[in-house]
Amino acid sequence: MGAKITLILHYGGRFTPRASDGKVEYIGREFDVWEDISIDYMNIFILCDLVQAFKKYSRIGDCFWFFDKDLDFNHGLRSCTTDGDILYLVKDALENENEINIYFHHEVDPIPEEVPLMLDLKCHPIPEASNEDDLDDVPVAGHEEGKF
Repeated sequence: MGAKITLILHYGGRFTPRASDGKVEYIGREFDVWEDISIDYMNIFILCDLVQAFKKYSRIGDCFWFFDKDLDFNHGLRSCTTDGDILYLVKDALENENEINIYFHHEVDPIPEEVPLMLDLKCHPIPEASNEDDLDDVPVAGHEEGKF
């Protein structure tokens, strides 16, 4: 069995340039730490599934890993889109004390300008029955008289 690594998954945020100096920072982040992940089974789908399934995201944005802790985000991020990228991610984790920071860039879903109307249902009150004999007089949708 192969080596195991620790994944630090950052999610729920986005990369944006800082106003003061233009350096990229990750805003609005949460993170989870996943230890003892076998490198033999690592793939891009597992990364996305960990965030999607456990954090209830309907979709995941772009994925990046931070390959050198001595660099900033402007120079230390690599895009992770294929299983080929996963091989480099694992290599960088093994060179970094078996630990790697992975960031998911989430864009805010646009708000539609016009919200489509749902069905225009008309509700009619159900007449109250005063006794069981009156139940025969309660109308049932689709079973009007003469339509059986």
